[in-house]
Amino acid sequence: ALHEVGHAIVAHRLGHKVTALSIISRGISGGHTKSVIPGAIHTLKEIRDTATVMLAGRAADIALGDGANSGAQADLEAATQLLLAAHECQGLNDTLLYMPAVSPRPRPGAVRSVGKELTELLDRAIAMISAERDLATTLALKADRTMLDGNASATAPGGIITTSGINTVIATTEGADGD
Repeated sequence: ALHEVGHAIVAHRLGHKVTALSIISRGISGGHTKSVIPGAIHTLKEIRDTATVMLAGRAADIALGDGANSGAQADLEAATQLLLAAHECQGLNDTLLYMPAVSPRPRPGAVRSVGKELTELLDRAIAMISAERDLATTLALKADRTMLDGNASATAPGGIITTSGINTVIATTEGADGD
């Protein structure tokens, strides 16, 4: 539950609307968090924010769980592809050259730069999750209860916590902290 809660908290804090959170396993996925990214055309800052959300599950595993694990593979792949596209295809970093027209392989410098950026964004997500420890714990407990009973308040069929349920937990936790 902590992995998915990490995605939800960081998405919410970065202004993405979180629409659902589930810890019900499907295939190789141990759960999912759905969020809506504001806007259709994104700046490099917004792309980095989105990559931070993608890395937030691993950040929660590191900050609150048993450490990094293989469960974040799809998230790492998506964040890497997103940042490489910004560097190599969208002209949002050090070159305007559309690299796929030149070579099917990314430039070694872009690979190094994206690797460094992924580490920085993971550190950013870890800091955000660490600052939200109480909220993460409360939301993870709600996700666990929702999965067990499948019909808790503010959940959709199948044990998914909806926007309403997530917002209620956030508001309740922030109110308890005096925010």
